[in-house]
Amino acid sequence: MIVGEAYKGGKIDDRNKKWAELCNMVYLNVDEFRELFQTSGYSDVQVF
Repeated sequence: MIVGEAYKGGKIDDRNKKWAELCNMVYLNVDEFRELFQTSGYSDVQVF
């Protein structure tokens, strides 16, 4: 199980956007996370 604490469109999106910019982080939305794991070879990807 992998838990994503920060993602675009979440409850605290405004705060997370600031940190993503300050830290030069890749900031993905739920669909982008799903695609990332599927293309990385994970066979059973579920996002909820």
